[in-house]
Amino acid sequence: MQMSSIYYSDLFTQKSETLGRFFEAASKMGAPVITQHVYKSGQDIFYSGTEPFGVYYLHHGLVKLFKSGEAGRRHITFLGATGDLFGYRALLAGELYKVTAEAILESKVSFIEKGFFFEFLRQDPVLTSLLFKTICVELGDVEDRLVGAVQVHAEQRVARVLYFLIKNYGTDKNGFLTLELSRSDMSELSDVTPETLMRYLGRLDKKKIIRRDKKRIKILDPDAIQKEARFSRKI
Repeated sequence: MQMSSIYYSDLFTQKSETLGRFFEAASKMGAPVITQHVYKSGQDIFYSGTEPFGVYYLHHGLVKLFKSGEAGRRHITFLGATGDLFGYRALLAGELYKVTAEAILESKVSFIEKGFFFEFLRQDPVLTSLLFKTICVELGDVEDRLVGAVQVHAEQRVARVLYFLIKNYGTDKNGFLTLELSRSDMSELSDVTPETLMRYLGRLDKKKIIRRDKKRIKILDPDAIQKEARFSRKI
């Protein structure tokens, strides 16, 4: 049985409420429990192989977590937007970061130290449940992409990235993707070259499934994108 869009909508609502409560509680503690930082586009927030000392709450901007493969090729594992919490998986696992976090856009981020994070988890089982659900959803997305990288042709992988962006971040009132990614980031997400990405986006444009407006992408036919991605579950 596939999960409906209602499940994701409810999860996002719960995430907003729960993380908002967590951030508010941390804010009352002040420094050094919580500190705020602004990262410029392209600036690293933490590095693979380093020890986690807390978690990160994103006020505004856009952050990606990625691993570097052969020849330095990057593979994005997570995209964080306004209201997201990140950097907690390694902390919960008790291991070093396996990914690097980088600001895609200028981003305002609060760092919340691990002692307060674990104490809040003990007192608020809702946050524990939320993080468990979120990790499961993110793992499902990564599994889809990993299988796609091996078994799915390039054009279908690009369609799956568009599907992922629609499902997780939605569109604005005019139908444009809410999350605007560079072509480089989209190619890293879909594991194709930038040239292949642009060629396939051009084909979708000609089919009137999407419309490109400079860096923005307008979704004209989400059902057709789902068909191109060959997913059975509804957006």
